[in-house]
Amino acid sequence: MSHPVASGRINDAKKCLMNLIGDCGATVFGDWRPAMENIYGPVSGLKLPAVTVRISPARIWQVHYARLIPEAGDMGVYAFTAHVFHKGCTTEGEEKYKYAQDLADKIMTYLLKQRWEALTECSIADVYDLQARESEPRKGSKSQRICRVIIEGFMLIKRVDA
Repeated sequence: MSHPVASGRINDAKKCLMNLIGDCGATVFGDWRPAMENIYGPVSGLKLPAVTVRISPARIWQVHYARLIPEAGDMGVYAFTAHVFHKGCTTEGEEKYKYAQDLADKIMTYLLKQRWEALTECSIADVYDLQARESEPRKGSKSQRICRVIIEGFMLIKRVDA
């Protein structure tokens, strides 16, 4: 697993999260528009599963009491969303969202079971308060048979002074 240098800046933390989500078997994008253009092509058809990641908002505070990290720096809490796109399940008796739900469960379980202290090149100290919800993508069910599950959560970030 390749992770960016652990500075704790927004971009580095996002790249680390995207790499971790990619470990679950999806193509991960940090920008919505190119992702939507790459999910479906008239020649190639659907290219799923795919996940888009967004950080918002990012809160930073100085830790004055009981330093949580040995390095000089601040702590941050970055809210994130991950839009999980997958093809609709057509198996009789199964939920249409089955594949997207299964991938979202896999991603959430993977993030919750990480040993963050072992990821020395990643500034994420913890991921918590994860929740998932179904969301119908625009034109998803009718034109392209795409299902979406949105994962929302928070990352506790070590922001190390340079």
